[in-house]
Amino acid sequence: MKGKKALFLFLALLLPVCIFIFLKIFGKNQFDVAPLHQEGMIEVPANCNLKYTTPYAIPDSIMSKVGAGDAPLTILNFSKEDSVLQRVREEVAETEGRIISPSSLTTLPDADYIKRCILLLKAPYDVVLIDDQKRIRGYYKASDREEIDRLIIELNIILKKY
Repeated sequence: MKGKKALFLFLALLLPVCIFIFLKIFGKNQFDVAPLHQEGMIEVPANCNLKYTTPYAIPDSIMSKVGAGDAPLTILNFSKEDSVLQRVREEVAETEGRIISPSSLTTLPDADYIKRCILLLKAPYDVVLIDDQKRIRGYYKASDREEIDRLIIELNIILKKY
């Protein structure tokens, strides 16, 4: 009788160990931040006479206008303050992501059009994350600390720094 109990106890303890080892060898813990506007219909903003197709990508001409450069990630900050993304600057190296400040964006002659019609940015959001394939990865509210935390987490996920 004691032999059977010992065998069952051993098997009960062995099963979780085997599952753990199996998942450690063959499992992947990987997160992803999906690009926005890649399928389905895109809601056309008012007074925008553009045809939007999916998957949506920002045109090269607009990316060169805003001065995106060749960094893997571009963060466009349309908020009034440049200092709101200071924590993001501390987390992300210049080679990994480029932060375009509000002063350089508001000097564009058609900044409001770019903001509404090209980037599809709606209130209350004022920060846009764009990847190297010119796809929009997220919209954020610069005045909200939790949104900036989400931006930092999503940057780390995209750059695979977790």
